[in-house]
Amino acid sequence: LEEVQRYVEELALWGFNSLQVWFDMHHFQGIADPAAQELILRLRNLFQTARQAGLAPGLCVLANEAYANSPAELRALPTDRGHYRVELCPSKPGAKELVLRWMEEEFKAFADLPIEHLWIWPYDQGGCFCERCRPWGANGFLKMAEPLARPFRRYFPRGKVVLSTWCFDYG
Repeated sequence: LEEVQRYVEELALWGFNSLQVWFDMHHFQGIADPAAQELILRLRNLFQTARQAGLAPGLCVLANEAYANSPAELRALPTDRGHYRVELCPSKPGAKELVLRWMEEEFKAFADLPIEHLWIWPYDQGGCFCERCRPWGANGFLKMAEPLARPFRRYFPRGKVVLSTWCFDYG
């Protein structure tokens, strides 16, 4: 961890102004998973280092991100962009609410830190190719982005939400 902290400090010296990290859910069985808690602690330490070095801390999330044990019946129709095959289809009843609950748990885990950005990402491991979500970049993704911003803003009222996408018509 010390080596990574030194690297983060050097980023500030090189002129970087923000450190974005991703709590990649697909590795874990939920937020209480001991390995998930270990990663949260590591990310919190990196955020504190970043803040002390003058970097703005931020979180990256996938719009339909899910844990390894996500309900199979709620899973997304995979895209060809690197799916883990655990992501949820927000068009299926209950899936959107589950993603939002998980994201709120994530935001709560960092709530005492000054997180300045939420970067919502659509593709790579995210997305859904079902008829109701396609095209993901201009449909399903946008339907998830605003609801994801709400709990973020409850925990980080001064935080900015950044939508990042390409291929609005893909899928």
